[in-house]
Amino acid sequence: MSDPTATAGSQYTEDQTNAIGVASLRRELIGAAATLDGQPITNVKAVSRCQTVFTTKSNVTVTVHWNKVNNFAPTVDHGSATIPIDDGAGVHNFILPEGDGFRRVNGTMGHLADACESEK
Repeated sequence: MSDPTATAGSQYTEDQTNAIGVASLRRELIGAAATLDGQPITNVKAVSRCQTVFTTKSNVTVTVHWNKVNNFAPTVDHGSATIPIDDGAGVHNFILPEGDGFRRVNGTMGHLADACESEK
């Protein structure tokens, strides 16, 4: 059975890759009981290739415009990882337990920022 997300030559488009990344963020952030600006994250969804909406338990939504995110440097302190994301609208702190899930989230966010950089 063929992969319905694959294109000719088994190459993924950037749109497909970003959609997979957002699905990964949803799984990792909600599953790890991560927080955004101190509130538990309850949903993650893409609204476009370079915009992701994060919803918190208090029903606050934060839209990250990945094409406006510059370099970021996560920190790990006593088993807790913080990823500060600044897309020009302010810094939003994603906090989750240090470990494989954190590394996947950090890598995915880095990919989204890099992939959308050309749309600045």
